[in-house]
Amino acid sequence: MARPKEFDRQTALGAAMEVFWARGYEATTMTALRRAMGIGRQSLYDTFGDKKQIFAEALDRYVRRNREDVAAHLNAEVGLDGIRAFFEGRVRMLSSGARHGCLMINTAVELGPHDAKAAAKVESGLDDMRAGFAAALQSAIDDGDVPAATNVADLAAFLTSQIAGMVVMAKNGASEDDLRAIAHQALRALT
Repeated sequence: MARPKEFDRQTALGAAMEVFWARGYEATTMTALRRAMGIGRQSLYDTFGDKKQIFAEALDRYVRRNREDVAAHLNAEVGLDGIRAFFEGRVRMLSSGARHGCLMINTAVELGPHDAKAAAKVESGLDDMRAGFAAALQSAIDDGDVPAATNVADLAAFLTSQIAGMVVMAKNGASEDDLRAIAHQALRALT
């Protein structure tokens, strides 16, 4: 009779996501994953497969989490205030703690040029962010807070690129004041 698994799959996957987020794909070893996930070697391989499979699931989990965060902060009901709050939240997140950045942006830089599947997952996550910004911008236009002639798609892409740039800057040690200044300049483009 097979021995039952003694770990929660989602908890273990969350631990794997944190390791990849902190170290990146290449620097993460199976030993580090096994230790963080708190499971034995055979259970790791039986349940999750190899490092590439674990990473794919961890990135999926992160993209889903990001999608939920974007939806919570950038919906059509909040307009310009939602965009401001989103940037403020990112400044706080990026300037606190260990400065891991964003797993999607980290993956885009590390794996995007040579891993089409990882690049597609990142693009999906960035599409969610662009769509969230677009909805909030349209709401802001409807409210009269943003000029009616605004190209929503272009401005949503610009805001998404500013978030990505802030992530890279934070990972490289930018101060909270630096990040706040970048956010302030990005928000000035809205009016």
